[in-house]
Amino acid sequence: MRKIIGILIFVLVVNSAFCRNNQSSKIQPSMYIGYVGNFIKEPFGVFIHGINPNKFGFYIDIKLAISPGNVYDNISVQQAESWGDSYLGEMNHYETIDIGLSKVIHSAGVVAFLGLGITKINHYQEYFDEMYILGEDGHYYVDEDMRFAPNLNLGLLMVASKSIVFVFGADLQPFGVNLGIGFNPTL
Repeated sequence: MRKIIGILIFVLVVNSAFCRNNQSSKIQPSMYIGYVGNFIKEPFGVFIHGINPNKFGFYIDIKLAISPGNVYDNISVQQAESWGDSYLGEMNHYETIDIGLSKVIHSAGVVAFLGLGITKINHYQEYFDEMYILGEDGHYYVDEDMRFAPNLNLGLLMVASKSIVFVFGADLQPFGVNLGIGFNPTL
């Protein structure tokens, strides 16, 4: 967490120095859409961020990971083990949606955001079928458990120009660094 805070402070200082001589980067009411990912557990996502310099703005994002192939929800762990299939490991698959508020904290182009969300977590067990009946090349996953967990999402949106923004932030569930880039679709 200390590294994330250090990165956010560094980005804030660099952006402030960059924007000091660039008066055209003043924040105006606008909307941005773009890519955001929680590295490395949810690398694919999108965000929508509405900014209003005199009021609170809004932030919505959806992030997910690539689901493993050959997942069987009709086979239990006990069945896979009773067949003598070799246990290879386990993994979690995450899908998150966050909704939050944002506030301009520096007129040079720095917007802080804080959001709450929900994360769906699927827990998979990986097995190998020596008969090559299940899965691809004998590898398959058993969907062992699914649960939901709350998420806290926070970070900074850096307005680089009227049309481009960068997202730097963090998620608590799954814990990771959020990075993203967006554009203003109205320009």
